[in-house]
Amino acid sequence: MIVQDEDKLRIWFAGRMGQILPRDMRYIGCEVDGEIAFVSAFENFNGVSMYVHTASNGRGRLTKEFVWASFHYPFVYCKAQILIAPISSGNPKALRFNKHLGFKIEHIIKGAHPDGDLVYTTMRREECRFLSRNWGPRAAYISTDSSSSPSPKDGERRD
Repeated sequence: MIVQDEDKLRIWFAGRMGQILPRDMRYIGCEVDGEIAFVSAFENFNGVSMYVHTASNGRGRLTKEFVWASFHYPFVYCKAQILIAPISSGNPKALRFNKHLGFKIEHIIKGAHPDGDLVYTTMRREECRFLSRNWGPRAAYISTDSSSSPSPKDGERRD
């Protein structure tokens, strides 16, 4: 089930990431068996690109709706052209996960993360296989009605 309670997701995500996060991040989460299993957090949208960070509880099964929502929000709702996902080289599971989703390594900054290098992975809108109709959820959580989707922050496009 998709979760949009941003306060609940922010607290959970901050706990998983072990750091204080900016208040202007947008969150989409997924509950499995009544507990938060995955959260995607979005930030720094500049009209063309947006950063995404994803965390999991390590136990839940990734749902089709969550994957769809995590790509629909930036690429369709906000009209971003590129998603940027920075990952520590000390987190090989996250690197494998992003590669599996279709992200490509764009740049590596040596020694720029406390756990090693900072690896910038990216995905361009035209490379995203999760935007096809085959990936849409049965009852889309995002519609043209702004009351049923995450509201845009300053600078987010919705046209």
